[in-house]
Amino acid sequence: MESSDWAELLEDVLLIIMERLDIPDLIRSSAVCASWCAASTAVRRARFPLPSSAKQLPCLFYACEAYSPNNAVVHCPLTGESIRVPFPLGVVTEHSVVGAGHGWIVTADEVSNLRLINPITGAQACLPPITGIHHVEKSFTGAGNNGAMMYNVFVSSTPGLDPEPLLLTANEARECMYHRVVLSCSPSTGGGACVALLAHMECGELSFARPGDERWTWVSLDKHPCFGGFEDFFHNDDDGFFYALCFDGSIYTLDLNGDSPIVRQITGKVPQRWYPSAMYLLRAPWGDILQVRRWRSYVDLMATSSSEHPNNLEVDDDDDDLDPIVGINDDIAQDN
Repeated sequence: MESSDWAELLEDVLLIIMERLDIPDLIRSSAVCASWCAASTAVRRARFPLPSSAKQLPCLFYACEAYSPNNAVVHCPLTGESIRVPFPLGVVTEHSVVGAGHGWIVTADEVSNLRLINPITGAQACLPPITGIHHVEKSFTGAGNNGAMMYNVFVSSTPGLDPEPLLLTANEARECMYHRVVLSCSPSTGGGACVALLAHMECGELSFARPGDERWTWVSLDKHPCFGGFEDFFHNDDDGFFYALCFDGSIYTLDLNGDSPIVRQITGKVPQRWYPSAMYLLRAPWGDILQVRRWRSYVDLMATSSSEHPNNLEVDDDDDDLDPIVGINDDIAQDN
């Protein structure tokens, strides 16, 4: 009885198999033979979510000096496996990463436009350019700076009100313009389901867009007074809303499923003696919404030990008014 020749499997069958593989096995499959390598290339070009298995282990994707500029590393912390993957890091290392989610990373490229990249499939998508933000224009007066792209940023939030706009090079804009991007779902979902929420200069304002849009839709301060200063946000898959945390501790929901945002404040300001150096908003595994606030204290390390002035985290449960104080190295929650 002759053994089966796996190299002769139909490409459609291979695609079905590879769609269900874990990421490390998917990468290894491309090295089996020429036909499997071709199928792997087809998988990378296809934009379906990978992997489809709900049991997929989380992996880290990073550059490594030990590998060539055209390779990256996929590492699984739970198994300890590290696999080399082909990826044009020479381009990406010149970008600034401003967000990640659903297997995609969001980068600001060499001219400070945002791009979506899937490091496993190689798929890419574009978000609106930086000039699609309501208060940014391309600069023609500053274009002579060694040919570098430059932008006028109207920090008053309304073009025409600034006596002189802030002039930024593309490199400067890439580093300071974007605060964070959060995705509602994988850009490969299609049908306009993926929404990118962007917190940006000036003062943590919010704008949103879908891949392929020409401009960002600003959550206007005219329609939503004092709507700025946002520190963190996440997307809730259960209700389809974004939850955004303001610097004063108030929390808002944003329904961005239509063309116009629907904004609702769900908690008020949180009284505090001084504002923390960092604030985070997250959803606990049991469904509660938690604020995490971090304070830093700066001391003379030659005069005192670190144990005398520990950094503290304060976790605020917005559902149960719980405010425990824990040390920076303590566990906040443990899933048994």
